[in-house]
Amino acid sequence: MNRYYILGTLLMFILAGCITPPAYQAPAQQDSRPSDGGAVECRMVITEEPYVEEVCNQVSFTEQECDMKELNYTSGQIAVTDLCVDDGACVGKQLTECISTCKRAMKRCRLNITNIDKYSGTWVVGAAFGYNGASFVKNPQSQEIDPGKSHIFDFQQIYTLGSPPSSATCSVTVIYPAITKVCVDVEKTRIDCSNVTRLRAVETEVCD
Repeated sequence: MNRYYILGTLLMFILAGCITPPAYQAPAQQDSRPSDGGAVECRMVITEEPYVEEVCNQVSFTEQECDMKELNYTSGQIAVTDLCVDDGACVGKQLTECISTCKRAMKRCRLNITNIDKYSGTWVVGAAFGYNGASFVKNPQSQEIDPGKSHIFDFQQIYTLGSPPSSATCSVTVIYPAITKVCVDVEKTRIDCSNVTRLRAVETEVCD
């Protein structure tokens, strides 16, 4: 009987060692931080950035334009005077009165110029005298004449009478008519362009 009791006790111990319940294991804790493959939050951010823009505008301005203008004028007939200037009682008389006894005479030629323009200008007038094939060219005369005014250009030549005696000839001409620069203001337009710095909104995606 003791033998059976001992065998039964050993068998109970053997069975008890094989049926021991498993030890308790606590559940593993999860990491709250996102992993490399986790979700990413993105948003759109609006910022301002500068840029340069060419701006063109139409601008009005006044410009002076000038031109050379020949002034309008009128000239009268050449006024001619022939006087005896040498030989006694004939001196100072018209040459036609004592041409046969006069030894020296004077030819006087005059030309009247009238400025009929609205600008002042300078006229240059010359004269030439002739007698028995000889020619006498006088120095030109210049004169500034105001609008509406007149001036007489006066030329004289003394000469010796030949045989047979005769009076000298003369010619008076306008060598240079008056020319002046006339300027007027003219309204014009042009396109002016310049670079202007402006700001514009730029939308950018930002992810955290």
